[in-house]
Amino acid sequence: MAGGLRCAGARTNGRDRGHGPPAPAAGGDTHGERPSLTVPAVDGGRRRRSPARRGAPPGGWRTLPTVMEWLDTLATKAPDIVAAYRGIEVGRFISVRREVRRGAGFGSAEAVLAQLDATGGALAAIVHDLPEDAFAMPGGEADWNVVQAVGHVAHARAGLSLAALLAASGRFPANAAPIVPGVPGSSEATRERLLGRLATSQRTIERAARTIAGHETDPCPLDHPLVGRLRCGEWLLFAGVHDCMHLEQLHQLAAQLAPAGDVRAGQLSRSPA
Repeated sequence: MAGGLRCAGARTNGRDRGHGPPAPAAGGDTHGERPSLTVPAVDGGRRRRSPARRGAPPGGWRTLPTVMEWLDTLATKAPDIVAAYRGIEVGRFISVRREVRRGAGFGSAEAVLAQLDATGGALAAIVHDLPEDAFAMPGGEADWNVVQAVGHVAHARAGLSLAALLAASGRFPANAAPIVPGVPGSSEATRERLLGRLATSQRTIERAARTIAGHETDPCPLDHPLVGRLRCGEWLLFAGVHDCMHLEQLHQLAAQLAPAGDVRAGQLSRSPA
């Protein structure tokens, strides 16, 4: 494949890079906004780990296996997406590309769509369950809060699928503007607005998957500065990998907010303990 899943050196001015559906270089997308994509934060060429992974803070070893149960649960519904994401977890970026290609071959769009429904549902579930004050807390990405991070991932999953749709239908603009740095979502969105954006992104993915079906192995001109180039079906699957990046951040926050001994993925109550 052209390009490669890059890490530390590919970022500009310390900011994660993002992308969305291609737009003409001049007068492109509405209001100049594009859905964006980020990759795991890195530090000195290595992915930053939470304190629980670097060492063993009080309760760290006890809570970590339970916190990561969400990924094992998700794997039952989104096996190809999770298989690729596990490569990011251990820093094996070559394996990410290999698993993305393996799961996104000819005829894969329908199956990948079902898996994206699972990752989208997982995002919606945790957004629904987080307590109200959690939305102003750090979202695990740069200096974004939770609202901005969720808005970003909703835009990104739609943007990736739209780019693949345009390529699969032969409508990818020849003068597409360069990919721009990742843009956070609005910091003012409500829980209901975020859930609506996630639902809208899933409808966009469904429409894209219908067009991509039968064209999964077609090339896509989208060139992401961190991911490189993927084929149409591969971008569809990678949207789910990006979902998982932010799901991990949200589940880590949920674990911090959950009452002691009650760390369960997707089961964080908004009611006071």
